Amino acid sequence: MFKVSLRSLLAHKLRLLLTVLSVTVGVAFVSGTFVLSDTMSKAFDELYAGLTKGTDVAVRTKAAYTDITTQGQLRPLDDDLIETVADVPGVAAVEGSLTGFALVLDKDGEPIQPGGAPTLGANAPANPLLMGSFSYRSGEAPTAADEVAIDAATAEKAGLAVGDEVTVILEGGPKAFTLVGITGFGETDSLAGATMASFEMATAQELLGKTGKVDQINIAAADGIDADDLRADVAAVLPAGTEALTGEKLAEEGSAAVREGLGVFTNILLAFAGVSLLVGSFVIWNTFNVIVAQRRREVALLRAVGAKRSQVLGGLIVEAGVIGLVSSGLGLAAGVGLAVGIREMLAFVGIEVPTTSAAVEPRTIVASLLVGVVVTVIAAVVPSLSATRVAPVEALREALPTASSIGTVRRVVGVVLLLAGLGGLVAAAAVRDQPILTAVAALAAFAGLVASGPLLARGMAALAGRGRQ
Repeated sequence: MFKVSLRSLLAHKLRLLLTVLSVTVGVAFVSGTFVLSDTMSKAFDELYAGLTKGTDVAVRTKAAYTDITTQGQLRPLDDDLIETVADVPGVAAVEGSLTGFALVLDKDGEPIQPGGAPTLGANAPANPLLMGSFSYRSGEAPTAADEVAIDAATAEKAGLAVGDEVTVILEGGPKAFTLVGITGFGETDSLAGATMASFEMATAQELLGKTGKVDQINIAAADGIDADDLRADVAAVLPAGTEALTGEKLAEEGSAAVREGLGVFTNILLAFAGVSLLVGSFVIWNTFNVIVAQRRREVALLRAVGAKRSQVLGGLIVEAGVIGLVSSGLGLAAGVGLAVGIREMLAFVGIEVPTTSAAVEPRTIVASLLVGVVVTVIAAVVPSLSATRVAPVEALREALPTASSIGTVRRVVGVVLLLAGLGGLVAAAAVRDQPILTAVAALAAFAGLVASGPLLARGMAALAGRGRQ
């Protein structure tokens, strides 16, 4: 039966191609969503790890909330605390950091607006031990009040080069600076798409409205000093309302915040994948219904020569399994391409994502195989069961079109689901902000439409016939 099933598949290449395509699209959405999410998470993990490289301990004010998505901007620290921390045994280097609003203008006076990312001003890190992946692609660090360094992505968009005059809009108004450096973050030209204007520390404090303040104190441990031990020693000298955490913990928090934000994006893509698979499953169901109808004599001949019902069912399930397996492999490959395409689209609209290699986790492979094979096999079960009821005597009959009508149970269930789904959609529209009710109602309405489809089609045909009369 296995050979018979494979020969049957290959004998109808166009039908096989279209069926495989319908499943491949759904699998591609699933695998592409996972690949994109995992790749972006990996990229931001690497970015934050690079930014905190060299920072063994960080000091900041305690957040009012523990939820990483609601911390917001933390209260600044007095920069006098830098000297206190520097006196702790085991500290090799210490430096403050701060950020604020700064909007860079291009040569024509137009603002460089990143798609959804912030426009930042910050102090330029001066200690090599605490620069992390921050580097100067060209030029040097700003050292005077009229000097600035900007990230490579912003410089390219603005058409600026070292030595040019650049205008930056700050909270106190626009101000002109001399561009002395172009910065980067490892292999990435910007900080997750944000624009970054870097100033000398005292200048940054004045321009960003934080004179005598810093947002965070970064600390490098001396050789042989454990980061956790140093964190405990630093925490012992801190005033109330402040905290010390390791650089590793700091990177984890940044990555976790990004993953939290990516969760919404991932769920949206998975919803599209679910819709695609739902439609694909009905395509498969209809396809196998057609296959069974077209092959009634073939199935009857197999029954006449001794094939059991279980063998007929197994043969069709094997066909569905092969289709699902091939579709899963193609969908997984297409999903990687889809993830790359979405990243390029995000970059096109101005949302830059840190670059890294595509992350294809084992979970993605397993999910793609399960989705493709399971959806295909389940969708083919009902038509395959009907094939087992073909009598051997039908092999002796002429091929005649079969006519059948849906049963009473299907009619009732279909109409009830359709009415319930439509009622749920109306209720969701009236109440508003009911995503779960909307999804359930839409699914019920769709299932009801499919179940009662033949009944509705006959009614529409009857109306159309009366219209012609």
